[in-house]
Amino acid sequence: MPLRSAHTHIPTEFISTLFFSHFQPNKLLSSCLPKISVVMPSYNSGLFIEQSILSVLNQCYPNTELIIIDGASTDNTTMIIDKYISHIAYFCSEPDLGQSDALNKGFSHATGDIFCWLNSDDLFLPNSFINAITAFDHNPSVHVVFGDWISIDEHNNYIDYFHAFDFSYHHLVYEGFHLNAQAFFWKSCLHADFPGFDTNLHYTMDYQMLIEFSRLCTMPFHRIHNIPLAVFRRHSSQKTLPNNSAAMLEHKYIATRYKLKYKYTFLGLCLKYIYRLRRAYWYFYRGSYRLLFKRLISSVSQN
Repeated sequence: MPLRSAHTHIPTEFISTLFFSHFQPNKLLSSCLPKISVVMPSYNSGLFIEQSILSVLNQCYPNTELIIIDGASTDNTTMIIDKYISHIAYFCSEPDLGQSDALNKGFSHATGDIFCWLNSDDLFLPNSFINAITAFDHNPSVHVVFGDWISIDEHNNYIDYFHAFDFSYHHLVYEGFHLNAQAFFWKSCLHADFPGFDTNLHYTMDYQMLIEFSRLCTMPFHRIHNIPLAVFRRHSSQKTLPNNSAAMLEHKYIATRYKLKYKYTFLGLCLKYIYRLRRAYWYFYRGSYRLLFKRLISSVSQN
């Protein structure tokens, strides 16, 4: 069962003190393990970026490459990054075209076998990298693994536990997200075929990525069972707020680009509600009738 305190998932020292990098990992062991490249886009993230950086550096995984692309922050973001510069594979701070542009820059410098990205206000949970690598090792033919996630507020107070569902392309198209991009890892060979994040997108680049990956993958995405991998932080200054009209316009732009405009037809609306029943099934299957009722109430309150 999910635990109700964020600190049961996130030990305080995990996001407050650099400890894993204090000892030198065995170089032979490191070279035998797949390298994980983490791209972290940032802009004026001084309130949270140190915790985000520490959640990467304190993973008990010795072959990690952290890449931070900052959009010329005007707060104390770069001062915080400088504290950890010796543990960062690549860093730049310069004006850019937004988060999609920063992600493209970051992944152009990535040299790992496994890729992921972490927003500079979000966190990885302890052992997330080991859990992801273990999933790839047990499922060598898959190109994507993902898991559950939790949400916290700006004070690290626990808000909720979110269950990922088995991935469905049509569910994504017609009804929406059923996983979180921060709890999502993919192989570099898949990224090699990815055309890049569309710099016209400032809110929905993760949706674009999922559309692309699901079309490129010959094997289903693999869901890691009952293991949360990441933390999504909710706060008043975040971009991804409910009922964001700019994000809704971007979804229509993506529908045009990827020839998905039929999802806005009457038939598409009917399929949306069919896949909403699938969502209800997964809430019940992975949680309970209480979780299903809770999610229904939350959905009504946001509409």
